[in-house]
Amino acid sequence: MTRMTPRIVLQQAGTVPNDATVQHFDELEPAVQDQLPELTSRGGGRVSADVAAGFEECELVKFTDYYHVHHL
Repeated sequence: MTRMTPRIVLQQAGTVPNDATVQHFDELEPAVQDQLPELTSRGGGRVSADVAAGFEECELVKFTDYYHVHHL
């Protein structure tokens, strides 16, 4: 049985809707904080299930800019 590795896509946001769920860098779990710089530089990538779960509560994440979070 092949285990699927979650994929996260981060796209720089042009605007942030007033009703968007946003998490700031310092609100993220340490494992997510460790991965975020590389993920933003690559536009996303494959992550562990724990890191993917850390993004589930937000539509956007605020790091050096606002990024839309997409789960694939």
